[in-house]
Amino acid sequence: MNTESHISSLVVQYRPAVHDTLLPALQNLPGVETPLGDARGKLVVVAETHSEAALAQLIDNINRMSGVIGVNLVYHHCEDTESLNQEMPA
Repeated sequence: MNTESHISSLVVQYRPAVHDTLLPALQNLPGVETPLGDARGKLVVVAETHSEAALAQLIDNINRMSGVIGVNLVYHHCEDTESLNQEMPA
């Protein structure tokens, strides 16, 4: 069975006052990492989802979080999971 893996990066803009609550809320979402950001109101979010619909739902969920101003999709890559799990030749 082939399943898809969707790897995406997002920029989340938010009100700086919610930084201390927003960051842990994002990090608790499945498949989400927050590798870059600061307390001034912008974060880079990297997400891995199983479908385009799941990615759209994730973006919607982040948009609805308290203090979030907007979410912008910066990068999206889709590949079958089997292909991603194969070792690359040396």
